[in-house]
Amino acid sequence: MALLKTHTLENGIPVEYWAVKQSTEFDYHAQVCRLWILAWISKATRDGGSGYVHQATRDYYVSVEDFNTYFSDEVLKQEGNSFNSQAYAYILANDPFFADAVEI
Repeated sequence: MALLKTHTLENGIPVEYWAVKQSTEFDYHAQVCRLWILAWISKATRDGGSGYVHQATRDYYVSVEDFNTYFSDEVLKQEGNSFNSQAYAYILANDPFFADAVEI
């Protein structure tokens, strides 16, 4: 699961492949989490083992209200919902930057 969105950074580096970092700060007790989405020049560069483009990293702090909407036990127990799918759903719903992104 990833997002395709073409974007050129200020330094001229083009990126188009965006994926949620697998390791996130996730606190069920406090009902908050932090998400990071990393960018690569392309899917081929990621699949080929190239590192992500650090300057394009975007991070999100998920509030208690949004945590319950996207990551509560009840939501994650629903068929088809995983932590990963819900992370993308949160990002797509809350970051206008990805309004024209394509899910792959």
